Amino acid sequence: MQIPAAMLVFALHTPIGFAQEAAPEEAVQVAAPEVDIPEDEFDRGTPRRSLLGFLKAAQERDFEIAAEYLDLRNLPKRMKIKDGPALAHGLSIVIQKELWIDLDEISDHPDGADGDGLPSYRDQFAELDFQGDTITFLVQRVPRGDGEFIWKISNKTVAEIPDLYEEFGYGPVEEFLAENLPDVAILNVELYKWVIVIGFALIAYPLLLILLRTISGMIAKESSPNHNIVRRFFTKPLLWLLIIIILNRVTASLGLGIEALKLASAHTVDIIIVTWVLLSATNLMSAVLRNRMTRKGKEGAVVLLRPIGNASKIVIVLVAILLWLNNLGFNITALVAGLGVGGIAIALALQKPLEDLFGAVSMYSQQPAKIGDFCKFGEIMGTIEEIGLRTTRIRTMANTVVSIPNAKIAGDILDNYSVRKRIWYHPKLMLRFDSKPKQLNEVLAGTREMLEKHERVIDDPPRVRLTGFGKEGFVLDVYAYISTSDYAEFLEIAEELNLGIINIVAKSGTQFAVPIHMLGDDQ
Repeated sequence: MQIPAAMLVFALHTPIGFAQEAAPEEAVQVAAPEVDIPEDEFDRGTPRRSLLGFLKAAQERDFEIAAEYLDLRNLPKRMKIKDGPALAHGLSIVIQKELWIDLDEISDHPDGADGDGLPSYRDQFAELDFQGDTITFLVQRVPRGDGEFIWKISNKTVAEIPDLYEEFGYGPVEEFLAENLPDVAILNVELYKWVIVIGFALIAYPLLLILLRTISGMIAKESSPNHNIVRRFFTKPLLWLLIIIILNRVTASLGLGIEALKLASAHTVDIIIVTWVLLSATNLMSAVLRNRMTRKGKEGAVVLLRPIGNASKIVIVLVAILLWLNNLGFNITALVAGLGVGGIAIALALQKPLEDLFGAVSMYSQQPAKIGDFCKFGEIMGTIEEIGLRTTRIRTMANTVVSIPNAKIAGDILDNYSVRKRIWYHPKLMLRFDSKPKQLNEVLAGTREMLEKHERVIDDPPRVRLTGFGKEGFVLDVYAYISTSDYAEFLEIAEELNLGIINIVAKSGTQFAVPIHMLGDDQ
């Protein structure tokens, strides 16, 4: 498993046999060596122990001790033994900023690793791309001076520290602050690093605030109903997300201490900010859709936005919590499996309510009817007063209120009279069998003329025909459309036309057959 080099130091607080930081009980332990490890004041008997000792001393910023883990023999003339603490400091910064080490690959045997293609007295612990080449970081077995051999960071690697630090180390501003600020650390992070991070935050905040305010104003102008919520989204959660991204890049370039890395490894602040952004984005989308529906006269559909928005927020928060727990090292597989089983049980229990909810979604998305429409559903006829999440309320012609499940409405036939652009006028006239042909023609011609002259009858044209012979008399069918969608107005016009037909029949000298069948619009 690849872990940051600085995190390896934490293993020094546990028995050396553990290969992971804060290893749990089930972690694989390194087998106890069967050969004697040389006793050493600085515990440099194996490559792993020597490297961890260096990292621990560097983390504690005791570079005098850290220099004891460097092989300072046979260095270039420009480098001297007395430069050991400075070299240790430079190497610790390069490791902290650029290197990742596989702990399992570092030998804990006094003779080092076998079969790695290196001389028996050298082991590799890291690699780094540098100016087109690959730099190999080595530990080396060297004589201690009393007949024992110990492991130190190779003089070949030490000789490359100045060039590596010049490429990957700190710049002049960082070095200036490091030299002139008190040598104090918080969470093992030097004071000058905190100053740099806070400085970047103080500079980034006003600049980003001005930029995001400008962008939000371009997206939603002050006259827009979405102006306030868009500006709030840009200047609060999105602003802090960008600041966190910038500070993450800054802290990554500076390097963090063990305690800071332990806190950062859970990405707690990142998860909080991203969750805040997603929740705010959900509110923003809900507001935009709500205003758009209101402008289009779909106020009733707004009722769907709240449950959908709340469900989205719950999912976002649950995912954020699971990610955070996973980063803390908890095994979330069992938890997710439990949520899956529980989700199936909940889905079965909520099957009917969900069907009604989807029915409401269908009512609002396909819009077969809306609030205020006059409809017929089965034997129920009336005006829709409310389309809720589970039921639709219809006020009937008897002034009662009927609640019908949305799933039933969405799955059956709904006859919406309010969408009509015109209403069919279709009375069926029955004249006596003793009516003369002349009288029939007068009724047919008079009715046609009346319909053609009426300003509310659509010139489709209207038709009046003698269609057959009934049990009581001659059958005359009238086909015409009235230019109205209001049923009450239609009844008023139909009454006027019916009275006109009665007068035409009376003037012709004939009479209606008994019983008289006169049907208006089939309502």
